[in-house]
Amino acid sequence: MTPTRLVNLIAGSFVTFSIVTACLYLLEMGHLGLDHVIRMLVIIMIAWLLIKGRNLGRWSAIFLMGFAGVVTLFGGLILIQESMRGVPYIFIGVCTGMGVAALSTPYAGLHFNQK
Repeated sequence: MTPTRLVNLIAGSFVTFSIVTACLYLLEMGHLGLDHVIRMLVIIMIAWLLIKGRNLGRWSAIFLMGFAGVVTLFGGLILIQESMRGVPYIFIGVCTGMGVAALSTPYAGLHFNQK
């Protein structure tokens, strides 16, 4: 797998996880707020920067998605105490963390150095 393909897969997974999280919230609460729309637009912008090979996108994704992954993981761990509703959140938190870890590697950095 090339560094470019790896970064593209990570960017796509971040957008996918954001959509799934919004859908789960919609199913539980029955509505989405403006904050969900803004969050989705920010994640799409970061994914676009990642695909374009911009270091700003890389470090923004590492910071913001790392934070989101930790919050999602802990939220899932809190929900799992009540019911199995926390399982998807735990999965998304772990996968987001793995994406951030992979994005932090020197191999992924080759995608950003070739531009």
